[in-house]
Amino acid sequence: MPTFVGHYSLPLFESFYFKIPAFFTKGLLDESLKKYVYEIDTKIPDDLAKKLLEIEANKHEVENLKNDAYNFYNSFCSLGKIKKTYSDIF
Repeated sequence: MPTFVGHYSLPLFESFYFKIPAFFTKGLLDESLKKYVYEIDTKIPDDLAKKLLEIEANKHEVENLKNDAYNFYNSFCSLGKIKKTYSDIF
């Protein structure tokens, strides 16, 4: 998801749900989300390559990260929480 604008979007949460490692532009995410992604510096092209090598070398840690992100998704985006949010608005 490298981008020069925006903080987070639906594809980020989709990656959490489907347990896919997420790359995101360094410095854009809220602190609560940073621990679930691989932040990359979009001004340094080699940074993405380094992160890909990290993933390949640390498969056990990647599995833990994906599971943690999935659990975050379930607590943050559960159907009950979404319904409550919208019922509070309407």
